Amino acid sequence: MEGEAAKPIAESTDASATPEAKDEFSLSTEDEVLLDKYFGADVRGQVVKLYKKILAKPNEKAAAYGSVTSQPILDRELRTKLHQVCISRWYW
Repeated sequence: MEGEAAKPIAESTDASATPEAKDEFSLSTEDEVLLDKYFGADVRGQVVKLYKKILAKPNEKAAAYGSVTSQPILDRELRTKLHQVCISRWYW
């Protein structure tokens, strides 16, 4: 669908995307390993917590959710690879 903006998978209109289903969000084991490898378990936990806040109150202003900070990834090739992986996994 050319010209359409990418949408996060979490915005699915599937019936399982009820508020109750959103509360039960968890990363796949593969995604946990990926985030742990490049950012560490602490940052992974912060990302999941932030994502759950967003799912709980999706209409809040971005500043209301807080932020997650990690160490910079200085290796440009690695940073590019991570961006590509994230986009291919978590966006359509």
